Amino acid sequence: MKIIPFNNLVLVEPIAKQDEVKAGGIILPEKHVGRYIKYKVLAVGGTVIGIKVGDTVLGNPKPENEVVNKEGHKLINSHDLFARIIEE
Repeated sequence: MKIIPFNNLVLVEPIAKQDEVKAGGIILPEKHVGRYIKYKVLAVGGTVIGIKVGDTVLGNPKPENEVVNKEGHKLINSHDLFARIIEE
């Protein structure tokens, strides 16, 4: 099934983070780390500017409205995305 977002919606796939190890060897599970999550952009709605398919972006780990399919892809509003990551 192919999903094509409308308007300001973006189809993303969460990028799994490794558990974070703090000084002293304390391991924090992913659910307790940070206030953002990395996503890979799979499809972009027609009114979204500055994001394209294949980009890696930072976004809200708990978007206001989201639709999740069986593969774990999320359809979220673009306003729940904070920044695009550019690897150098």
